[in-house]
Amino acid sequence: MEQMMYGDTILVAPGVYHEHDIAVRNGVYLTSEAGPEVTCIRAHGFGRVLYCEGSDSITVIEGFMIRGGSPASPDSFGGGILCIDASPTIRNNIIMKNTVFHAAPGTMSGGGIACLGGSPSIIANQIRWNGAFESGGGIYVGVGAAPLIVENAVRGNHSTCRGGGIAVEEGSAIIRDNVISNNAAVLGGGASIVRSTSVLIERNGFAENVSPVDRGGGMGITDTSSVTLILNKFVANSARNGGGLYSDATSTVIVNGTVFTDNRVGQRGGAIFSQGNLNLDASRISHNASGSSIGGVVCAGGNHIHNCVLYENDGDAVYNWLPVLDDVDATGNWWGDSTGPYHQLSNPRGQGESVGSHIDFDPWELEAPPLVLLDLFPTSTVLLRGEELTYAAQMSNITEEDHEGLFAAAVRIPEGPLVPALTPTQFVAPADSFVTLEVSHLVPQGAPLGTYLYIGKIGTSMSSIWDSASFSFDVVNGTFLGSTFHTEAQSDVLTQTLSPGGCLPFDWQEEMPRTWREEGISE
Repeated sequence: MEQMMYGDTILVAPGVYHEHDIAVRNGVYLTSEAGPEVTCIRAHGFGRVLYCEGSDSITVIEGFMIRGGSPASPDSFGGGILCIDASPTIRNNIIMKNTVFHAAPGTMSGGGIACLGGSPSIIANQIRWNGAFESGGGIYVGVGAAPLIVENAVRGNHSTCRGGGIAVEEGSAIIRDNVISNNAAVLGGGASIVRSTSVLIERNGFAENVSPVDRGGGMGITDTSSVTLILNKFVANSARNGGGLYSDATSTVIVNGTVFTDNRVGQRGGAIFSQGNLNLDASRISHNASGSSIGGVVCAGGNHIHNCVLYENDGDAVYNWLPVLDDVDATGNWWGDSTGPYHQLSNPRGQGESVGSHIDFDPWELEAPPLVLLDLFPTSTVLLRGEELTYAAQMSNITEEDHEGLFAAAVRIPEGPLVPALTPTQFVAPADSFVTLEVSHLVPQGAPLGTYLYIGKIGTSMSSIWDSASFSFDVVNGTFLGSTFHTEAQSDVLTQTLSPGGCLPFDWQEEMPRTWREEGISE
């Protein structure tokens, strides 16, 4: 390794390599010939397995079983891999049975991976059965670190304090498309977010994580100014309080399009226990259980719960634990029955979920909303004339029933009109799942240069909209060179996808038809 230069590749043959404290040089691509199942680096507890210091994103660790790491120092991080001010790509590895424990007192975090500064990309790994004395049995994100954590299976890890699966402490992170299951910790069995500023949690599954003596079976959040959860599922997690999610009085949490079901607690908040600022929107709270009387959501007065469906939870679906601040604004929700939620004074004839006092729930929805949410994922946002704009439209259904709808789109031309781009196209979003539509459009040779706004909407008709999404893209001057193009500012790789029926080429000269204006295809 010491002789490797920037840009070199090390290709490792199958086998078990009894090594520890391997320094991965900057810019080196360290990979295996045959994958992690047959290529193991095993430290046997004599030190951590690998570490990177000051590495950039060209550095890659791929295709290994990383096992048996255990640093000797009581102030240790990263049993499997330690990244210090480094931004390597760590992908397609099995990181297992690494620990950071020590007999002497100290800070011991990040059993599988620890990130201290830098922006590593941790992608498509199996991170399992690792342990930490302090925080982050599977992954630890420390001071100043900002990793991308995507498409990993984080399972069966534990810590004695915070974040059995993942712990973010005084850092930031994007945590997306992971399965986080069967992890355990005192705070945040699946994940913990502590003293951090900006964390995005998107499209993850949190299942069967536990916080047996404290808070946040799925996730625990403390002293954090901004955590956003979008399109996650919290299923069958358990804790003393906050079976799915817990946040303390100093934290602000935004939850959108998220399912909380079959979570359970010994005391309060089978789904959520929030002592701080909570904004809960377009989410499902169902079948959560409590050992006392509140299986749904416990939150403070002044918080907001809107466009949600709440049903078949133990005891109260929403409870205001601090009414001296204000009522909880819980208007515009479906409570399981057209008569609304039951409260012995405010709505004694309600046949839906019961609620506690100081809950403002009127008006409520008379029937369950579809709760199908739209995301648009463009392949590229810098295009040439004559190239294809391609994107994926993902319709996520967070209800327990299939929903059939229409997807349509329009584009705003630079300093010009809004014109139709996709005629209404039918889709069926399966229960508790999603459907994806691949779309492509040819950018005409006469397209004006500049920034465009692409807008998509879904609903039962274009006058009954469920959700909308948009993205911007630029049409620029450039020259094709083989499979790539070059502009004055940047380059990108061309991508082709199949077009569904109903796709229209953009007509840059035509005003948007009157019927589209009337039916709601607008900004």
